[in-house]
Amino acid sequence: MTQPAASTDYAARITLSRSGLAPDKDVRILYAGTMPALLSTVKSGNAAAGVMSAPTTLQAQAGGLKLIASITKLKIPFLFVGVLTPRKIARENSEAVTRYVRGHIEAISVIRKDRETAERALGKYLKTEDRQVLDAVYDEYLDVFPKVPLMTAEEVKAVLDVAKSPKGKQMKPEDFFDNSFVQRIQASGFIDSLYAR
Repeated sequence: MTQPAASTDYAARITLSRSGLAPDKDVRILYAGTMPALLSTVKSGNAAAGVMSAPTTLQAQAGGLKLIASITKLKIPFLFVGVLTPRKIARENSEAVTRYVRGHIEAISVIRKDRETAERALGKYLKTEDRQVLDAVYDEYLDVFPKVPLMTAEEVKAVLDVAKSPKGKQMKPEDFFDNSFVQRIQASGFIDSLYAR
């Protein structure tokens, strides 16, 4: 994996556990630090496998490595990235939060409907114009962006289950998220209108 508590670490541990293998017992976890170092570690034979994401997966396949499993396609419920705000801000500035969430939802619609625009933005931030790289990243992550980005208790519970604090397992997932903004936007017809265009 890259680093402890990184997305690759959590993804690997959850995938191993689902496969009946105990991380750190049945499978030794090594940390390479970065994605390029992880690729080098696996290619050199110093690790049997590694959790990689596009575009590193392209380099891995070009180097003769084989895909064992697509963690993205396994659709493991886990909250890797979220948008947070204090409850007080959500309560006192609900209009600003609503505008932000609408913008986020509209950006998702652009990603899902307009590959060219999405890949142009990817190229800017990945600092590449390599079409193969941009296609690979787009294809790998497209389904990660749901049309209606509602949080689920199952996703939050998965995070609480791996939290270092013992209190994590005692907390209620519902105390950590608020879908009301997205639900109101959905009820207004805004999301449907984005995909009707």
